Amino acid sequence: MQTDEELMHAVRLGDTAAFTLLVTRHRSHATLYAKGILGDDGLAEEVVQDCFVKIYLLRQQYRHGFSFKAYLYTLVRRRCIDLLRKRRVPTLPLSAMTEPESEETPEEIYLKGEARLGLLYAIESLSDEERRLLLQYGYEQKSYQEIAKANRLITAQVKIRLHRIRKKLDKRRKQDDEYLS
Repeated sequence: MQTDEELMHAVRLGDTAAFTLLVTRHRSHATLYAKGILGDDGLAEEVVQDCFVKIYLLRQQYRHGFSFKAYLYTLVRRRCIDLLRKRRVPTLPLSAMTEPESEETPEEIYLKGEARLGLLYAIESLSDEERRLLLQYGYEQKSYQEIAKANRLITAQVKIRLHRIRKKLDKRRKQDDEYLS
């Protein structure tokens, strides 16, 4: 089985089958990741599709030796943040807006979006290793043993690091709450 980096090298040389394999290999997890940020299945799928198109169009700029998965998830995360920022500013005049279909009030919808954005900023403040461990545990739903094996750690180290990451994110959330109140 070829690694992602080997496949991306083949894509740079024009191998569309290698690109199809990369998409097949990573689309579902990347979509779950985007859905976790955006809270919308359709939008998450659209974001991931856009990111794969961008990767293909800019395939010559891909740096050999760089983790494809990190590259993909960085693109997805940035695209999701851009969409969340755009949602904050209404683009339609008030006369053209219709009643929301959900039972949530506009304030509740806004607060959920703010909470997601705050979480994104908190995750951005983590180191690459911390983000990778959090992603493997939270979005890829890997077990502690699988994470340990993938990162050449022992299970106890994974548990401790994830605990510390949770504490760091919780501390950041509390700081944000204090700032807003």
